[in-house]
Amino acid sequence: YTTLFRSRALSIARRTPGAGFPKIAISGRASALTQLRRFSEAHQLIELGLTYARQHRYLGYQVDMLAAAGDLARAEGNAQLAMSSYLQAAGLAREIHFNRGLAEVDAQLASLYELAGNLFEAEKFARECVETHRQLGEVYELPHHLAIEANLEAASGDVTSAARTFNTAEQIVGTMLVNSPSPSVKRAVVSAMSEIFVSHFELSVRQRDLTRAYDVIEEARGRVTADRLWAEGDGRVPRKPAQITASERKLALLQLKLLDTTNEQDREALSDSIVDAENELSIPNHPEIENARWTRPKLSDLQRSLAGDETLLEYVLGDDASYCLVISATETKSVRLAPKKAIKTLVDRFLQAIKKDGDAKSDGRMLYSTVLTPVLHVRNTSKVIVIPDGALYQVPFAALTDDSNKYLVESHVISYAPSGTVFTLLRSRMPNVPYREKLARNDWYARSKQC
Repeated sequence: YTTLFRSRALSIARRTPGAGFPKIAISGRASALTQLRRFSEAHQLIELGLTYARQHRYLGYQVDMLAAAGDLARAEGNAQLAMSSYLQAAGLAREIHFNRGLAEVDAQLASLYELAGNLFEAEKFARECVETHRQLGEVYELPHHLAIEANLEAASGDVTSAARTFNTAEQIVGTMLVNSPSPSVKRAVVSAMSEIFVSHFELSVRQRDLTRAYDVIEEARGRVTADRLWAEGDGRVPRKPAQITASERKLALLQLKLLDTTNEQDREALSDSIVDAENELSIPNHPEIENARWTRPKLSDLQRSLAGDETLLEYVLGDDASYCLVISATETKSVRLAPKKAIKTLVDRFLQAIKKDGDAKSDGRMLYSTVLTPVLHVRNTSKVIVIPDGALYQVPFAALTDDSNKYLVESHVISYAPSGTVFTLLRSRMPNVPYREKLARNDWYARSKQC
């Protein structure tokens, strides 16, 4: 449909005197034809657009058409020609301070140089892309490109800079969560930015800093669900419009400062100020947590809430590899698992077998051997708390079978939690009451199941 409407626009422009050159229609149709792999037609349109742009010295349009030429060459598998086109586009974009066009071609150049193994050049263009988006004030684009820069820094061995860059990206995501009007919107933001948290988690695991790895993943998954637990009604105290306006203006100014600053200490201070400003806008009604809204429990708090015969399994699914944090009262270990796609395939097969009312034990064994056997070899325990991720949210772990054809529920007591943060909060509500009685009496537990 996009190609059809672009064709109609070009046709109307050709037969309408004074309509001018249809720049937007040509560049848009060239992009659509490239995606449809109709390369010959795309070449013709790009040449037409470049010829016009050069004749009239329209440098901005030249940037667009050279970028389109780069996209086309890349789609055809010609990396050298793509790189040449993008470099020409970048040079012209810098000349006329066309930041949006520069950011787009910088991202492509960073990717191409990374594929070519030239991490130095890849980092250079990734940094320029980040800085350009920062100048544009595009808060929703910036975290993604910061994550690309951080991954390149990690690949080149500069893990300290990579961790610092990931922290910056996560702080900016935090400002997005502050302005999100509901838990569902917050979940959407976290989901869209999941690559940042998973990549930072993997970096922390490679550095054997499991405390940091836990903090990173819980910042993503624990915050949204804990918000919902904390909320009474819509979670907000009625205020006068003038009070809301003043608080929101203060929050917006702090967010702009955070976006502009490149100093790590300044970012930390601004992040703290943003938290305070958020609390002014959204004060919980519940007296027990009035002074602890953003005091997220740490890994040590979680461990103190676990009994000696309990083990918490927190899964993190990634494109290249997945992981499980195996957490007990006395230690934390990380287990590397199959990639996300492989696990999802096994989950789908298992669920399909269940739906067909057939014998799902064989598929259950395969899934068990993939996501549980490596974990339980690290620490075999009688009570397991599962924090799933991705496709694993659909899995009834109790129904998985081991090599001896026994269901997991026959050998373990199994429970679930949405995050380590929420689990710790629930356990800490009534510290002097036995655990089973806590669950019976605690309305927070009922809310967690709804989440």
